[in-house]
Order: sequence, then structure tokens, then C-alpha cells
Amino acid sequence: MTIKDFKKAILDNYHNSKERKLDDYYSDEIKEGLDEILNYAGDTEIDVKEIKSDLAKIEITELADSMVDVYISESLKWYSDDLHRCYYADEFMSEMGSENDFSKILMGGQYMYYSELLNYTFDLVKDELKKSSLEIEKLVKI
Repeated sequence: MTIKDFKKAILDNYHNSKERKLDDYYSDEIKEGLDEILNYAGDTEIDVKEIKSDLAKIEITELADSMVDVYISESLKWYSDDLHRCYYADEFMSEMGSENDFSKILMGGQYMYYSELLNYTFDLVKDELKKSSLEIEKLVKI
């Protein structure tokens, strides 16, 4: 199985899950999260042990921080693409106290959003790896 197929399997499982809501727009964001977490060429063959080792080294906080826009114009565009994301700026302000710097509020909201997205995506990857490991074990036993 290639990384491309592995990502597709994760997305397919997500699309078919009971957690997912109809007309869920989160799929594109999960693709982005998968690209950040599984940073391999699409045609790379899956090595479950190697991926598990690489996943153990990932710092979600650093990865989320690297995804935050540094320019206010890009940040505002990101918020305007989905106004529900303003919730994360509010959440940042309530968790971190009132902030007087508008750009920090925007960036903090993005950081919180990406942290949530990456943690959720990371769990999807781990679940799929468990399934893949079990399938490989079954093939070896046969």
C-alpha cells in the first residue's frame, strides 16, 4: 500500500463514519492535516514500523504553530473562508485571557484550530495504522 492509498483509506473511513455530519466540510482540512502528518511522497510504500517511529517524533504543537499564517491579510482570508472559525479566536481569548493585539488573537485562533485538527487527524492515522498492523499480522499467520 502506498502513502496515497493510506491517506485515501483514512479519508474513506472518515466519510463512512457515524461521527461525520452530512455536508461536512472538514474533509479538506483533514487532507491538509494528513499532508502535514504524513509528509511522504504519495508513491512511497507504507512501512508501518517506520511511520510509527516517525509519528512518535511529531510534536503537534510545533506542527500547528508552523501552519499559522504570519500575515494578517492571509489570516483574515482564512477566517473569511469559513466564518465559523471565529469561534477559535474567541476560544483563544477565553483561554489565554483578553489580548490587546488583534493579530495575536487571529493567530491564536488559527493555532487552536490547527491543534484540534492535527490531534483529530493524528488519531485517525493511529487508528488506520492499527488496522494495517492487524491485517499484516493476519497475512503473515496465513
